[in-house]
Amino acid sequence: MAGLAFESNIYNCAIARSGLASIKAFMDTLLMYNNYKPDSYQMLYWKRFIGKEDRWESLSPLSHIDKISAPLLLIHGVQDEVIPYTQSKAMYEAMNRAGKSVELLSIENVGHDFADNVSRTHFVEAAVAFFLKHNPPT
Repeated sequence: MAGLAFESNIYNCAIARSGLASIKAFMDTLLMYNNYKPDSYQMLYWKRFIGKEDRWESLSPLSHIDKISAPLLLIHGVQDEVIPYTQSKAMYEAMNRAGKSVELLSIENVGHDFADNVSRTHFVEAAVAFFLKHNPPT
């Protein structure tokens, strides 16, 4: 998603699997999972890589919907406990409101890792079909 939000002109289309749309929403969820302890290992880990809170909104694809010009396929396991499914749902809804080309493939009973062969096959088939539709071979 970040590629489309910040460098949209170089993509014909893009796919985000379990993508992060809003850093703030993700960090709020993470804080809740960590019993509201901002100094927990998990919170400190993410803050180290994401940076200071005053930059989270400007780094979030959800804040840059207007810059996205290429079609986006969002693929997310509904039971994802790493990047909540609500991240893809929020991106999908925002892009729809903005009249952008977006599709959402919600995979039931699947977490972040797409651990079983059925969900992996479903993911790959959807990705190939999306690429062929929006970036056909010449």
